[in-house]
Amino acid sequence: MGLQIRVLRASNSSEINTAFDTFVHQRTDALFVSSDPFFNSRRVQFANLASRHTMTAIFPFRDYVEAGGLMIYESDIADAWRQVGACWATFGSDRRGR
Repeated sequence: MGLQIRVLRASNSSEINTAFDTFVHQRTDALFVSSDPFFNSRRVQFANLASRHTMTAIFPFRDYVEAGGLMIYESDIADAWRQVGACWATFGSDRRGR
């Protein structure tokens, strides 16, 4: 596919701005923002920068879309717990008391 993955780190608002400047300079096609408490607190900044630079961005939580981001790739925690319960009921229950 000829894709290249670049990982940039940011630990403050200024570094997020610098990362987007780097993305623009390198003509990055898309951005995936990882799940991180600091990034979540800066979701409006991420959404605004992605929009300003017309960059396709995928975010980890619905909060980013509500802040103006394009799309999310989020797991369904309730469904994951249902699946754990189903597996336990099927495979784990015969191991009780052993």
